[in-house]
Amino acid sequence: GVVLERISLGALIIALGMLVDNAIVVVDGMRVKIEGGTDGLEAAKDVVGQQAVPLLGATIVAILAFAAIGTSQDATGEYTRSLFTVILISLSFSWVVAMTITPLVTKLGLKPKKGSDAAKDPYGGALYRGYRAFLEAAIRWRTVTLVLVAVIFALSLWGFGSVKKMFFPDSTRPQFFVQVYMPEGTHILDTERAVEKVEEYIRGLDGVTNVASAIGGGDIRFLLTYTPIAASPGNAVIFATVKDWHLLDKLVPEVQGKLQEILPEATASAQKFRLGPGEGGKIQVRISGTDREQLRQYAEKVKKIMERAGAISIRDEWKQKVKVIRPIMDDARAHELGIERPQVAEAIKATFEGVQTGVYRERDELLPIIARAPAPERADIESLNDVVIWSPVAGKMIPLRQVVTGFETVFEDANIWRRGRKTTIKIHCDPPPGMLATELLWPIKAEIEQALGVDLAAYRGKPVPKGEKWGPETIKIKFNDQIPLKKPGYTMAWGGELEDSAKGQSYVMKSIPKFFVLMVLVVVFLFNSVRQPLIIWITVPLALIGVTAGLLLFNQPFGFMAMLGFLSLSGMLIKNAIVLIDQINIEIRSGKDRYLSVVDSG
Repeated sequence: GVVLERISLGALIIALGMLVDNAIVVVDGMRVKIEGGTDGLEAAKDVVGQQAVPLLGATIVAILAFAAIGTSQDATGEYTRSLFTVILISLSFSWVVAMTITPLVTKLGLKPKKGSDAAKDPYGGALYRGYRAFLEAAIRWRTVTLVLVAVIFALSLWGFGSVKKMFFPDSTRPQFFVQVYMPEGTHILDTERAVEKVEEYIRGLDGVTNVASAIGGGDIRFLLTYTPIAASPGNAVIFATVKDWHLLDKLVPEVQGKLQEILPEATASAQKFRLGPGEGGKIQVRISGTDREQLRQYAEKVKKIMERAGAISIRDEWKQKVKVIRPIMDDARAHELGIERPQVAEAIKATFEGVQTGVYRERDELLPIIARAPAPERADIESLNDVVIWSPVAGKMIPLRQVVTGFETVFEDANIWRRGRKTTIKIHCDPPPGMLATELLWPIKAEIEQALGVDLAAYRGKPVPKGEKWGPETIKIKFNDQIPLKKPGYTMAWGGELEDSAKGQSYVMKSIPKFFVLMVLVVVFLFNSVRQPLIIWITVPLALIGVTAGLLLFNQPFGFMAMLGFLSLSGMLIKNAIVLIDQINIEIRSGKDRYLSVVDSG
């Protein structure tokens, strides 16, 4: 079954605008005939017999318009699969209802008019007459009409370039969350104390009803579109519930502005929940290579550019280096006593961190039993010299100082991530509240690529033309891309929301050709012709005119939800065009002049 949730409910709303088309065509056709004096039963037979096949074909085309999204094999397809299922079921049943129940109800509800009312032209009203005059003028001045439509369409194409782009909008869930990243090596108790400060501040805000937190990561994925924070003693996430989701636009920026003051030592960001799939920062840069120090230098360049652009929650997955004490081995002496480096490491770990020696069961919980030195010994760094280690040659425990000449303090990477077996550092950031990811990224994308030293000629496989200006569209963001840098052995790639969008689009684009062919074949089979289906498909791109005008007028971005609306609009446009062309054919076959057939059908 299909669960009633945000996507399936949205699908019902989309379907509602499409499924009434079938019933409207049947009811309007019967109304005209009944008002003209035809018996209700005969009117039903005529209209249903005339419109059943065209409406069936139009319904199938409308369903196929959403098939590419519903059958996509990525996270976007998983998230929106219920949309296609609901559209498929609702539109299919709408055709069945329109061919069976709708004619029956129309016959019972509409009665033929009597006297002078029966002789009136059903299309004689002011609205119909005005539209007929407009249609006749458009046909009479068809050259001007075609040129005007072409100009408006060209302007819409140009204007679409100015429409903001996004993947999925923010959720209207009445909650927001704050992610806190303390410096690497922070004790979990220190993280807890820092989180308590933020919790206290958030609880005092107007409209906040509840606050909860998860410290150290590992919180559950209670929402499909929420990715838990990585497990680490220095990581935490705070969840806040508000009275009304409309308060989020005020509260989230307010909390974000206060975080730096409350936790100056941490990287923190306040965010709304996402409506679609995605994890980590909305903008991500991956840099792969061999030398870890070089990767950190590249990461610092990227973070400085992001900081100048006003990004928030700028971080990398490696975080800061941590201070460690490293023993200096006396290799000759250790060899004589039969002691290797791993044994030294195990001895130090057993003394300070401890080793698990068993498990204690308490009801349904299994608690590990850890054996380690007493707290006073662990608190004193000098006690390292007194750590004992087993010597297989001497046959007894000996002090560690017999094989270690001293200790040195060094900084090393606590976290090293790899992708595709290559050492990779990933930099994350988010746009400030109220700003789209594209609005933040576009002004700095070319600057980051140039700062890292992207080898554009190697990426394209051909020389770069002289005078070419490097802009945000110079390198398209692709899923799992590898962009070579001028330093051999190093690559970069864009991640985050825009890569997720590119991934979703790539999977959808793989399915679109086969479903497009099916849609064309359905229309060709309906008319047993190529010219008439061609007329129908030529009009589909014109839907972009209204889409561009609407998005620019209301300052809305073109995202996944807008794309669903565009598909819905295209489906209705095709359906109406099929019914119109079919009616024109019927009028022509009845012997009416072609011009009058077009005007009367319109």
